[in-house]
Amino acid sequence: MKLRVTALAAAFLAVFCACSSQTSGVLRQNGEADLRLAASLEPGMAGLIRSLSGKFGDSPAEISLDGPAIAESMREAPGIRSVSLHNVDSTTIAGTLSIGNVEDFLNPASLPEASHLIRYTQGRLLSIRLDLASGPELLAALSPDVADYLSAIMAPVSTGERLGSGEYLALVTSVYGTAISREIAVARIQAVIEVPGTITRVEGGSFTGREARFDIPLLDLLVLERPLIYEIEWR
Repeated sequence: MKLRVTALAAAFLAVFCACSSQTSGVLRQNGEADLRLAASLEPGMAGLIRSLSGKFGDSPAEISLDGPAIAESMREAPGIRSVSLHNVDSTTIAGTLSIGNVEDFLNPASLPEASHLIRYTQGRLLSIRLDLASGPELLAALSPDVADYLSAIMAPVSTGERLGSGEYLALVTSVYGTAISREIAVARIQAVIEVPGTITRVEGGSFTGREARFDIPLLDLLVLERPLIYEIEWR
């Protein structure tokens, strides 16, 4: 069980702490979705994840991201129908994810509706919202290990503490050094989503035809200095 929990934590770290993360997906009218994922860690963050694994009671891993183990763990996450991930190398994973209902994805049953990460209005609107109130609650509901790992790097998305981006990077530098803080500062999460209609509006990104594109600084996600709101509306 500990292996699966640690792998799930690593899966979220691959998204929350990857210095390169790309997602492309197709959303269907009934709420089903298929995603292609790729995430890669820079050397500093890769080493930190290995050391944190030992801190939280696991043997330090030989690889920072274990694709098959992460896939096995993610099969238990809310809304996931199937997942397949493999290692490109010791710090890079890639694969596919099938979601049965996008509104259930990463929305545990124990989580109040007001704190849901994703909302879907069939045939019209996909909305993703994360703020300093809902972030810690969402992470704790998904897995205490996820919250522990992100708290270890003092991320407000887990701790709920109000910090500006500069304050947070200074704090990371004081604890883990400049290499880690620089990797966090330049890291970005990129996503391309195709929806079942012609897009009329996108918040937080750009669009052409049926495709919406998002380029999200990792720092914005970790700090949540302002609520993150991403929406796609179509007809």
